[in-house]
Amino acid sequence: MLELAAQCFNEQQPYTANGGVIMSILALDVGTRCGWATYSNGRYSGQEIFRVRYGESPGMIRLHFRDWMQRMMKLIGYIDFICYTQTSPISNPDANRCKGLLTTLQEVADKYKIRLIRNQIGFYSEFQLDELNKDTYQFIKAAKAQGWSPETYREAKATLLWEFENSLYIFKDTTAMNPN
Repeated sequence: MLELAAQCFNEQQPYTANGGVIMSILALDVGTRCGWATYSNGRYSGQEIFRVRYGESPGMIRLHFRDWMQRMMKLIGYIDFICYTQTSPISNPDANRCKGLLTTLQEVADKYKIRLIRNQIGFYSEFQLDELNKDTYQFIKAAKAQGWSPETYREAKATLLWEFENSLYIFKDTTAMNPN
């Protein structure tokens, strides 16, 4: 999926829609199954899975995540901010690993001087969704209604987060953008 996205991230111009400029946002559903969504000359989303490989310690997941994040930063180019949700310890036994991924996310954001915005579950109500309802198809259906084509629950969550954050931060004045 990363290779497909690489072909489309080469033009770095402000993206316009609905009479405003779309900020460059990377939305993440942080976890060992990490959903992501962004807009760079089109809508792109996916899911990246981080696993411990044979002979590796569990801490290697953080290094795999950092490597993936740095490749994404290079592919996408300029990013105004990264918004993210995190896995709840109640719903996911891998939540402790996710804490390490959040630390790594903060390190990468600091390296590239990108603002991080944590979104708990406020955006779910925007799409009439209930996170506690385990019917994951409702997230995929809601994302498809917004024009995305997610294949997984995590990818759908990231696309909906992107839609929510984008609706809050559309600039009507293109001079407010910080070009490359």
